[in-house]
Amino acid sequence: IKVLARFSENTSPILDQNQYYAPIYTQGLCLNCHGTVGAELKEELHTKIAAKYPKDLAVDYKEGELRGAWKVTFKK
Repeated sequence: IKVLARFSENTSPILDQNQYYAPIYTQGLCLNCHGTVGAELKEELHTKIAAKYPKDLAVDYKEGELRGAWKVTFKK
């Protein structure tokens, strides 16, 4: 979570010892599954996703919002 907080201030990737973090921002295509229900995310698709992933709360994102981060760990 500290990494995500850093991305809200600075969008540059982070290299910390043997770990690399890069931000993931929502793009237009992401909103087909993670957008607003009834707008970008069709209700029929949302119903199917909710049936398969009932605890998933990853909706109502807007384009350009921070969605998460990629993390790569390099072996020493």
